[in-house]
Amino acid sequence: MKIDIEVRQVVLPKLEKYNFTRLVAQVSEADVDHTLSVLRRQQAKWRSVDQPAKAGDSVIINCYAKVGERVFDGKAMRVELTEDVVTGFEKSLIGVAVGEKLPIEINFSVDHYQTDVAGKAVVFDVEVLEIEALVLPELDTAFIRSSGIESGKVADMRSVIRRNMDTHLQKTIRLKNTLNVFSYILNDNHIDAPQSLLEAELKRLTCDPCEEVEGVESFKHDIDPAMFTDLAYTRVTRSLLVDELAKVMDVVLDEQEVRARVDDLVSEYPQKEKIIDWFYGDEVRLAGIKSDVLGEQVADLILKEAKPEIIETSYAAMMDFGGNEK
Repeated sequence: MKIDIEVRQVVLPKLEKYNFTRLVAQVSEADVDHTLSVLRRQQAKWRSVDQPAKAGDSVIINCYAKVGERVFDGKAMRVELTEDVVTGFEKSLIGVAVGEKLPIEINFSVDHYQTDVAGKAVVFDVEVLEIEALVLPELDTAFIRSSGIESGKVADMRSVIRRNMDTHLQKTIRLKNTLNVFSYILNDNHIDAPQSLLEAELKRLTCDPCEEVEGVESFKHDIDPAMFTDLAYTRVTRSLLVDELAKVMDVVLDEQEVRARVDDLVSEYPQKEKIIDWFYGDEVRLAGIKSDVLGEQVADLILKEAKPEIIETSYAAMMDFGGNEK
């Protein structure tokens, strides 16, 4: 791909000079197992057990401590002993039995928000009232149907889970690959971002449609635009680059994909149709979404022709990626 392009007086080098990478991943059986486990845990119930507390259990306690004038007095408190990390107070409850009374010492950090206990060791008098184990629902017909799988078959539920996970995975990978492509180029080429575009992007990043659309319930958000200055610059410069590349490469914006993105974006909002109309009522509001879609189209074409290095990753690694832009 031999393309010389000029963006805001900056001449970019030929794209073949960059060693692009392309992430690939697939959903494994273990990934499906994990998601099934999460779904079952969401419907799990606590049940009293007559055995010492272990990781994964829940311990109901009374606890009391006094430091100067500050009194800690907890009645029937539930403390979950997480399976992955058990530290401090939780660690002291591993192995306790119902009716047991014991002291637990907690060392508060010097920067603790409660200044009167900061940097101090506090001893809590603890009484164990009850120990509960988390009981997962059986992976049976009733559970499967309650999840919307009418056949009640495990294989059908796994198939639906896999399909949904793969859809999410491929969207995430495509976004990450797109951000990587433009990061390579922008890190090597400075593009000036006009102040007017930066201000418009800041407005988009900090705007909640619910606060703008009449008749839609909203909760006022106080957001400091300064927190998004770097992100706005990144998005504006990438958008300028994308626009120029799209012209040179004859990439036409996929309007159907734009509408699909808007639908996804408003899926959790009340009165979705009003929010959709609000977006389509002003091109400025759609500009960010259109730029994102066009950027992915351009990146797809670059990676198709650039023979990038293929990097195999995993569903778990990709789902740790939160879409943060640098």
